[in-house]
Amino acid sequence: MNLSKIALSAVAVGLAVLAVLAWPRLPQPVASQAHPAVEAVPSAMVVFTEREPMPPHAAPARPEVAHASIPASAPQLSKSQQIDALVNSKNPTDAYAAYRLVYECLFSRSHEVEALANPARAKDKKRLTPVEACGDISPGQITTRMQWLNIAADAGVHGAALDVNHEGPDGGWEYFRNTPIFGEWQQRFDEQLDAGVASGDPDSLAMSYIFANGIPPGTKKDPARALKFAVAWEEAVIAQTGKSTVTAPGVIETLKTALPPDEAAAAVEAGKEIVISARTSPYWHQH
Repeated sequence: MNLSKIALSAVAVGLAVLAVLAWPRLPQPVASQAHPAVEAVPSAMVVFTEREPMPPHAAPARPEVAHASIPASAPQLSKSQQIDALVNSKNPTDAYAAYRLVYECLFSRSHEVEALANPARAKDKKRLTPVEACGDISPGQITTRMQWLNIAADAGVHGAALDVNHEGPDGGWEYFRNTPIFGEWQQRFDEQLDAGVASGDPDSLAMSYIFANGIPPGTKKDPARALKFAVAWEEAVIAQTGKSTVTAPGVIETLKTALPPDEAAAAVEAGKEIVISARTSPYWHQH
């Protein structure tokens, strides 16, 4: 399911969902080698824009690097070596950490001019320069990032499905709806979204709520499903962070009023059951 830029604006302004939808997309640094390039997809096809880390209380913090596969006694590894070590672990969480290292590099490159033009941003101690963020990351590792991201999203690693939605088909959003690669991507993304829901990923639960709530226009609206996912989103964030989301409580109350009391109660229980089941996922605590 895809959100247009118009729909995203409505979400950001009207619902404040995720509060991360305003960042510009990263430039495509390396052309994909897997498929021939075709005409750029219309802007209305772009789902979620690239973003910086989630704001407080919106979702659990994500590690930039999963250190479990890199021994503490190991010598200082370069960026490229860190990525190789993470990928070689064959662990989906590490695969996601490898992807995020490449993402940080691309994000830093895309905002370098902005940082130079904005003294306050340039002085931000949390901001990495392209040299710091990229190090010796190779063009091949940049091109391969989608493989690692898809491994993580297939498994339900928290945050991965949202990044798949950002990247689009093959990391470029270069394909029309009626092209085979788009259809293949859509089917896999739907399955990855389900995997994220099953692991209690707040991003996946929030996206599922958005889609069930009839966004973008033309998407079938199902208030009961929307309420179920909104409840699960709120319950998952509270369970993982000890704090409520910014948006979900108001959304939940609004959705309840749109349903008969018995249907609303059933949807609330179904949402809670999603989180109860997700606690058994191996990725529940790996976010």
